[in-house]
Amino acid sequence: MSERTIAPAPILGSHRYDRQIRAFGQAAQRRLAELTVAVVGAGGGGSLVVQGLAHLGVSRLVIVDPDVVESTDLARLVGATASDVGLPKVEVARRLVTSLAPDAQVDAQQACVLDLATAAPTARSVLDGADVLIGAVDRHAPRWALNRLAVASSRLYLDIGVELSRTGPAGDLEAGGHVAIVRPGGACLRCQDGYDPTLAAREQDPLTRAARRAAGYESSTSSPDTAASVLFLNQAVVALALAELVNEISPWRAPATHLLLDLARHRLSTLEATSDPRCPVCGPAASPPRTRPEPEADDGRGPRIGDLT
Repeated sequence: MSERTIAPAPILGSHRYDRQIRAFGQAAQRRLAELTVAVVGAGGGGSLVVQGLAHLGVSRLVIVDPDVVESTDLARLVGATASDVGLPKVEVARRLVTSLAPDAQVDAQQACVLDLATAAPTARSVLDGADVLIGAVDRHAPRWALNRLAVASSRLYLDIGVELSRTGPAGDLEAGGHVAIVRPGGACLRCQDGYDPTLAAREQDPLTRAARRAAGYESSTSSPDTAASVLFLNQAVVALALAELVNEISPWRAPATHLLLDLARHRLSTLEATSDPRCPVCGPAASPPRTRPEPEADDGRGPRIGDLT
């Protein structure tokens, strides 16, 4: 790839996106403005994605999240204040976008992506209108749904996830995350081991969830988003995702398929992945879309990357 010379832009000197145009050009900025991006998950990572897209100049956003702001969200949820506790996260995200880009169009959907992605075609219009899907979710079933939707509609899908936990006998802090890029015709998220189909099915099975609640493993109102979380780690992972989105529009480096960030060891790894011909999602014999993931036999590939999130 040839080197890009950053020269002073002779156009739009007072334009709010002048500094970006100097780097990527007017055509890239125009394409960003034309995009409709659906962000699924408006928590710690998703709120940063929304903020970044508004700063980049994406003028049409669909934001999907079923949850409301809790007090424990305030240290990581960009744009949220103490008075927002109890408000839908999507409304906080909408306010954040319009404060940064008053002319932006924001469709805030307080809903579960599983209901939207598996609904009848007429009911899916909120997601079908997006050019790009960005998932900032923390379970396998939403990743399953977004992956199938992206593959079926030949759209770019970026999946982000973080891990922050204490491990080992010494309680060492592990801090990292991933960005998986699903391109039309490329390896889907399942081929990248981005989620476990068996766990996705288990998360959606009403009998299993009822049994877990009866055994005290979860309440009917509990949120899965209770893992350790810190703003700077979310920022690092989201930055990688936004950089890859811009790279798709205006190539400035070799494209990546799967990025792994290990912040504790100052390490960024790039993994390659190819479509599995046996894949039931993107392979030649892909099964038709389902309304619920079905359990699949263990294929011996070990833990999925989605297990980390």
